[in-house]
Amino acid sequence: MAGRSDGEPAAFLSYAHDDDEHDSGLITAFRRRLEGELRAQTGRRELQIFQDRDDITWGQAWEERINRSLDAVTFFIPIVTPAFVASPQCRREMARFLDRERRLRRTDLILPVYWISVPELETPGRAAGDTLLAALAARQYTDWRERRFGDLSSPGSRRATAALARRIRDALAVDAPAPGTSFPGTPGGGAAGRRAGRPVRVHVVDALGRGDFTTVDAAIRAARPGDRVVVRPGLYPGPLILDKPLEIVGDGPVEEITVVAGTGSVVLFTAANGSVRGLTLRATGQPGEEAVVDIRTGRLVLDGCDISGSASAGVAVHNDADPHVHRCRVHYLSGRGVHVYDKGAGLFEDNDITDNVRSNIVVASGGNPRVRGNRITSSQRSGVFVYDNGTGLFENNDITGNARSNIAVRSGGNPRVHGNRITSSRRSGVFVHDNGAGLFENNDITGNIWPNVTVASGGNPTVRGNHITNSQNAGVHVYDNGAGLFENNDITGNARSNVAVESGGNPTIRRNRITNSQEHGVFVYDNGAGLFEDNDITGNRKSAWDVWGADRKRLVRR
Repeated sequence: MAGRSDGEPAAFLSYAHDDDEHDSGLITAFRRRLEGELRAQTGRRELQIFQDRDDITWGQAWEERINRSLDAVTFFIPIVTPAFVASPQCRREMARFLDRERRLRRTDLILPVYWISVPELETPGRAAGDTLLAALAARQYTDWRERRFGDLSSPGSRRATAALARRIRDALAVDAPAPGTSFPGTPGGGAAGRRAGRPVRVHVVDALGRGDFTTVDAAIRAARPGDRVVVRPGLYPGPLILDKPLEIVGDGPVEEITVVAGTGSVVLFTAANGSVRGLTLRATGQPGEEAVVDIRTGRLVLDGCDISGSASAGVAVHNDADPHVHRCRVHYLSGRGVHVYDKGAGLFEDNDITDNVRSNIVVASGGNPRVRGNRITSSQRSGVFVYDNGTGLFENNDITGNARSNIAVRSGGNPRVHGNRITSSRRSGVFVHDNGAGLFENNDITGNIWPNVTVASGGNPTVRGNHITNSQNAGVHVYDNGAGLFENNDITGNARSNVAVESGGNPTIRRNRITNSQEHGVFVYDNGAGLFEDNDITGNRKSAWDVWGADRKRLVRR
C-alpha cells in the first residue's frame, strides 16, 4: 500500500477496518474530506489526519509506527461503532491517547464521530464498568449515523464536515469552543448535552481513588464554572453546594451512586444554571426543615435521580427558581415529595412522585409549576395540594391511590388541571374548599371512595368536560356554601346520587350528561340550591330528581 509523505499530523483517526470495508471506503473518504476542509480553514497544507490504512508503508512494523505517530498527533478522532468498541486495537489506541491527555492536562482532544449506533451508549447504565465507554460518555460527539447513507458532497454533509474541522482548528487554542452532543444513554445525554464555549473540563470522582477525587464535594470545590463532574459508583457524603454552573453526572446504575447527608440538604442549588443527573440523593438524619434538594434560584436540571429520606420535602423550589425535573423517583420522604412555594416555578415531567408521608406535591405562596406526565401516587395525605394563592398547570398525570383527596385546593389556590387520570383515592378525587378555585378540564375523575368531586366552604371551581364516574359515593357533592360551574361533563354510574347539593351549596350545573346513578340523578336537600339547565338526566335507578328541604327560591331548573 502506498504511503503519503510525512507532514504535520493534526489528528489520528481510529476506526475498525471492517467498518470501512462494509461502507465501501466511506470512512477513508470522510477522512480525506475532513483533512481537506481543515487545510482550507487553517491555510496550512502540511496538516494531515493520520490514518493507519494510508500511513503504514510496506515492510514497516505497523504498531511501532502507530505508537510513534500517536505521540505526535494533536487530536484523536474515534469512529464510534460496535466494531470499534469491540476492537482490542481501537481500545489500546484510545487508552494511550487518554493517558496523553492526562499528561497534557487537557480534556478536549478526543472528538468522537458517531458512525453506527452502539447499544451500550444508547441505554442508561450500560456504560458502567467499561473504561472505554465511560471515557466516550464524558465527551461530545459529532453525529454521522444518518449522513453515512448520503453523499459526502451534499450540502448537509459538507456543513457537518466543516463544523468538525472548526472544532479541530479552534481547539488548537485551549480556550476554544467544543460543541457537540452527548451520547443519549449516558448521563447528560441528548440535545441537552450540547456545549459551547471553552472545552468542558471533566473531573472524575471515584470512591476507590481511581479518579481525580474521592468525594463529590471536593470535585465541586475544585471545578470552574461550566465543568463536568463525573461520579462513579460509591457512597459519598453530602451536602453538595452548587453555587456555580456545573454538571454533576453519575456514571453507572443510579442505585449504585449515592450521596447522603445526615443533617440539612443533600443538594443546595444557588447557581444560575446547572444539572444533576443519575444520582441517588438520600437524607438520613432526623426530619428537619430542609429539603433533600433545595433549589433556591436559577434553573437546575434534575434528571434520572432517586430522592428519598428524612426531610421536609424531596425537592423544594422557591425564590423564583425554575428547575426542570425529569425522570426522577421522589419517594419515601418523611415530608412532602415536591414543595413549590414563594414564587417558585419549574417543569416536572415523567417522574414517579410516590409514597410520601405528607402530600406528594404541595404548591403555595405564589408557586406556579408545570407538572406533566408524572405518576403521583400513594401519599399518606393528598396527591396534589394547592393553597395560599398557589397555581400551576397539572397535565396528563396519573394521580391515584392517595390516602386523602387526590387533588385538594383551598385558600386561594387556583390550579389548571387538564387531561389527568384522578382515580382511587381513599377520599375525594378532587376536593375544593375554603375559597379554593381552579379549572378542571378533560380529566378522568373516577373510582374514588368519597365523592369524585367535592366542593365546600366557598370553593368555586370550573369543572368542564370531565368524566366523573364510578365513585363509591356521589359523583359531585356541593355543600356548606360551595359553588362552582359544572359544564359538559359525563357524570355517570356513581354509587349514590350523581349530583348532590346541600347546606347552602349553590353550583351552576349546565349541559352535563347525568346518567345511570344507583340512586338519584340530582339530589338537592337541606337548603341546597343551584342553577341546573340543559342537562341530560336519564337512566338513574331511583329518580332523575329528588328535592327535599331545598332553598327553592335559589333552585332553578331549566
